[in-house]
Order: sequence, then C-alpha cells, then structure tokens
Amino acid sequence: MRPGHWKLSTRTGRTVEAISFRLIALSMVFVICACTTFFLYATPKGHGIGPQSGATALECFYFSIVTFSSLGYGDLHPEGFGRLVAVIEVMSGLILVALFVGKVASERQSGIIRLLYTSDNQRRLSAFVENIESVEAEIHCAHEDYDHDQLAALGQRLNRLFGGLRQYLRFQSHEGALLEFGNKGPLRTLYASIVSAVEAASYASKTRMLKERSKASLDKAIQRAADIARDMIELTSDKGARSQLRQIQSLTSEYEKYKTRAKQSPVAVSPVDVTEVTEALLCRVRPLLSKDEEWPKNIQKQVAQTLHIPNKHAQRCIDELISRGEYETGDERS
Repeated sequence: MRPGHWKLSTRTGRTVEAISFRLIALSMVFVICACTTFFLYATPKGHGIGPQSGATALECFYFSIVTFSSLGYGDLHPEGFGRLVAVIEVMSGLILVALFVGKVASERQSGIIRLLYTSDNQRRLSAFVENIESVEAEIHCAHEDYDHDQLAALGQRLNRLFGGLRQYLRFQSHEGALLEFGNKGPLRTLYASIVSAVEAASYASKTRMLKERSKASLDKAIQRAADIARDMIELTSDKGARSQLRQIQSLTSEYEKYKTRAKQSPVAVSPVDVTEVTEALLCRVRPLLSKDEEWPKNIQKQVAQTLHIPNKHAQRCIDELISRGEYETGDERS
C-alpha cells in the first residue's frame, strides 16, 4: 500500500464492526428456522436427516440446533442433499457465534477506547484552536505595525497550520469517526477560530502598500481555509458547524472577488488604511530621524519609502514623536 493510503482497518473490518447484536441474533434465528424447514420437507424424499424416513418438526429443529452449534451428537445425521445444507449451517453457526461472542467480549473495551479517542481528539482540537488564535493575534499586531516581513512569516505559519489541520480532519473524519462521538462543541470552537483567522488575514492582506510577498503568503493561508471548509461541509451533519463552514466559504469567496476587482481596476477597490500609531512602528521610525541635523523637506516621504508605509501614516508617526518632545520642529531648531 502506498504511503498516504494507510487505513486503520480494512473494509471487511469496518463492515464487521458495523454489524449490530440485533442483526446477528436475527441471522441466527433465520438460519436455524430455514434449515429446520428444509429438513422437515426434504427428509421424506431422502435428502433430509436419517436414519428414519420421516422426522417430526421437533426432531428437525433439534437437529438444526445441534448442527448450527457444531455439537453433532451423532444420533441423527444428514442424507443426500441435506449434507450440503448441514455444511452451510455449520459454517454459518461458526461465523455468527464467533461474531456474537467477539462483540460481547469487546463491548466494554470498545467503550473505553472510544472515550480515550474522544478525549484525545478534543485535546488536539483545542491545541489547534490555541495555535490559530495565537497567529491571529500576531497578525493583528503585525498589521498595525506595518511589519511586512512578520506578516509574510505569519501567513506561512498559518498556511502550514491550516494544512496540518486539514489532513488531520480528513483522516479522522474518514477513519476515526471524528464527527460521531462527542466532538460537536470542540469542532464548532475550531471553526469559529478559523473564521476569525480568515477575517484577520483577509483584512491585513487588503492593507495599503502591503508588500506582494506578504499578500501571497496570506492568500495561501486563506485558500487553505477554503479547502478545509469545502472538505468538512460534505461530511458534517451538524447544522451549527455547517453554518460556520459556509461563513468561511463566504469570507474566502468575498476575498477572491476583492482580488479580482483589484487586478482589473485598482481604483475600484478601497485598501485598508492603518491609522493607529503603535510603539513598534515608532521604534522603526526613530532611527530614520536625526536629532542633530535639519530634516530635509518631505521627510515623511523618505520614512514612508524606507518602511513601505503610506505617506500620511509616516507623517502621523513623526507628529507623534514631536508631540512627545523627542524631536523638535524645523522652526524650533532655527
């Protein structure tokens, strides 16, 4: 079997696991009653049970029970075509009794394993939520700081996180019954965190003058979130989870439409303008301003070009530093 195609169990194993006690019991009753009826009507014709030429219903039922359980006392034996029927009944009895005993023996163990599996899934889903929320918070900070390199790194990190999450959800949904046992709440929490992360990534990607490397990195993460929504909406039956997955699809679809409009006509879209001056951004502006030499005209343009931020925002940073008394205006210096 090729890597990436490993299964927790074979198709036969999954089929046997799905068989209920009720189905096994009904199958036992059907086999015994069907064979009893055959022996009752075939014995007078020499294809039932011997040594007598005729047999009562009770004798046929007794012989069917003994044959099904593979006891074979020897007081009665099959004749003619009845031998083939007896072989079929014995094989059916061995299989059905083995299934019944096996399921009874493993019932408690299966319950314990199911609890452990559900607990492990919830732990893993909570870890994914924490990581996604952490990246989302860092995206907000990097966006406000106009930190293009950090946004690119966070986009890559979010893309890898969504990629690993997608593989985990697909595998556990198909092979581990993730959607069947006690994971409704954790999954809804997970989808809510994805919604928030997609909103943060798409908002940051629309920032005015954002570097293309940062945009491309965030684009990939948003697309990966769309892949998760597409995969899971086909598998889940929970209405609340489906609503959250549709919200992810709606957000990613709107973002794709925004990118299309921006490519066709840049003036037709409104980029996001950051207006808040953060300490991290001021720390990057300070080294670009001299305290001893006179600033050249349009110093804000030089700062904006160096930091790759809008001119207006560069001017806000300079004004903030002046208002704090860290620098003097040109009039004060003269």
